[in-house]
Amino acid sequence: MLLLTGDIEAEAEQRLVEIYGEDLASDILVLPHHGSNTSSTPAFLNAVQPRIAINSSGYRNRFQHPHQDVIHRLDNRGIQLLDTQSSGAITIDMNSRGIDTKAYREQRPRYYF
Repeated sequence: MLLLTGDIEAEAEQRLVEIYGEDLASDILVLPHHGSNTSSTPAFLNAVQPRIAINSSGYRNRFQHPHQDVIHRLDNRGIQLLDTQSSGAITIDMNSRGIDTKAYREQRPRYYF
């Protein structure tokens, strides 16, 4: 399962945990609010328990998302982070065999790399 969160922050996350609890569990989580420190709270991550987190942010974004605290929260839970600013577009294939992710820049590196 894949959980798309949009731009929610801590207050909305808390409300979701209160209402849905364990039903939020998902294999993949698109990080709320582009991985800012106002989201991806410990309680929310504990409820979702993703194996993979995807952060959607632009290359050299001025907000420097994802925030280091969010990265540490993911690392502490063993959640793999995929980030569009370093990998480009991310393709996800979810099927009966599992989950396969592909990063555009890994599939089509520039000739000078």
